[in-house]
Amino acid sequence: MARNSDRIINDMLLALSEKVKVECLSMIETEKRGRSIVLAGLEEAPVDVSPSMRMKDLETKVEGVLSALQIECRPSELYRIGKFDHNRPRLVKIVFLSKHYWSLALANARLLKPAGYPDLFIRRSMTESERQKDYEMRKLARERNKERGFKQWVVY
Repeated sequence: MARNSDRIINDMLLALSEKVKVECLSMIETEKRGRSIVLAGLEEAPVDVSPSMRMKDLETKVEGVLSALQIECRPSELYRIGKFDHNRPRLVKIVFLSKHYWSLALANARLLKPAGYPDLFIRRSMTESERQKDYEMRKLARERNKERGFKQWVVY
């Protein structure tokens, strides 16, 4: 294939290829987020443990959580999000192989407390703007419930 000698067309082709690349990455990220959950409150391994042992500890703990959620699937990805903090555990991101296990995990979240995970919370993975919108909706629901004196407004 001969290289195009027209500079304008060449620039347009380069711009188009970059745009396609960015849009493809965005689509892949959105699809992956659609199969991901985030756990809050899962204790971390001690600081003095090696990184490989910390990862094994995380895998073992997540295995227990998935058993409590009645999920028979290993996650395709599993990792902690953010910098280590002595005061509170980092969030744990779990990416499932399919959307089926994602929906099963969220549907069975109510099983965590009876299984011995009273302080563990589960939610879907969201972008920063989605988290902000969710926060605003919860804030509005709290205000409306406070006005009424009982819990009527809930955010799903």
